[in-house]
Amino acid sequence: MNRGHGFTRNVLPALAYVVAIFVAGSWPQGPEMEPVVAFQDKVLHLLAFAGLELLVLRALRHLWPAKSRAWLLIVSLVLSCLLGGLLEFWQALLPSRQADVLDWVADAAGAALAAFGSWAASSWSLLPARASANKR
Repeated sequence: MNRGHGFTRNVLPALAYVVAIFVAGSWPQGPEMEPVVAFQDKVLHLLAFAGLELLVLRALRHLWPAKSRAWLLIVSLVLSCLLGGLLEFWQALLPSRQADVLDWVADAAGAALAAFGSWAASSWSLLPARASANKR
């Protein structure tokens, strides 16, 4: 496999996603709108960082293919949580934004849910196939 093509397909999406999150998180906050669902802002944080977790995991799997699945999951989770904290720190420095520790909690929860889902999916696929009852 062409390593450059793999980098483009596996690593660049994660980097672009991080840039997109920081750009969107830097825009001035507009007037408060009536939320469609309760805790809409937190749900959006959760979903955004669940997506980030999956992309970071994919990038790390490409960069370090020899590492164990557990190592990749832990490192991708830590990186996603750190990026969520860094985003809140960045927003605290911007005059048109404000930081919220509950946003970071939602970021970390989204990353953790995605990491758990990825682990569960990989564990499920590693289970042995069920033996047929008709087989003797």
